Amino acid sequence: MLTSSENRSRLPGKVLAACLLGFVLSAFLWLALVIFFVFHNTSALPKNWDEQFWLPLTLLLVCGYYLLYRFLRKPSERPSNRVLLVCDWLGVLAITASIRTVSCWLPVFDGTFFEVVVPLVFFLFAALISLPVALIRRTELQQRLMRLHNGVIMLLVALVLAGSIGTLTVILMQPEEPSFFGKGATEPG
Repeated sequence: MLTSSENRSRLPGKVLAACLLGFVLSAFLWLALVIFFVFHNTSALPKNWDEQFWLPLTLLLVCGYYLLYRFLRKPSERPSNRVLLVCDWLGVLAITASIRTVSCWLPVFDGTFFEVVVPLVFFLFAALISLPVALIRRTELQQRLMRLHNGVIMLLVALVLAGSIGTLTVILMQPEEPSFFGKGATEPG
């Protein structure tokens, strides 16, 4: 049984693990939004949308499932393979690039709201949902994060959460943005 001081020393790693899981899960939420838009608003799609979207969306799906598998599996005693660690970081970069690429191609996703606000809201929501999983279950991701010093982990958690919430607050306080209708569109009324 862990003492209270050992539990406290694991808490920052668990919160950072929840943030990373939230990032991966937010990609799936964003993917669901894109699929909903594609199937319900085909008139607003570019003419060659099927050629442009399938590669980044497939990449997002494959990398998301790979990262979920890697992050949620039970910890092992053997050291992590460096090639797999590089693949993990490449998966994170691929998810980020896929979200950015598809949001630039879809005309309704043009503007600060769908490019910044929606992914941040999805991230914060998914990180909050992932927190109980990270607190209850010990995972490979937590084991890797516990190799870092607690001060570094707490600094990373503070930067990620403060940066996300701060960016979201600044954007939402601007009077002309965010617009649910994209740039150049006029609001009904």
